[in-house]
Amino acid sequence: MNKSRFAFQLIKSVVIVGATISQIQKKSSN
Repeated sequence: MNKSRFAFQLIKSVVIVGATISQIQKKSSN
């Protein structure tokens, strides 16, 4: 497996998870 491709997928997953968590925190604070 291509390492740079794996790293890109990993970063994308982290960004998506982080965005989802921030959305949940915004909803719970309201």
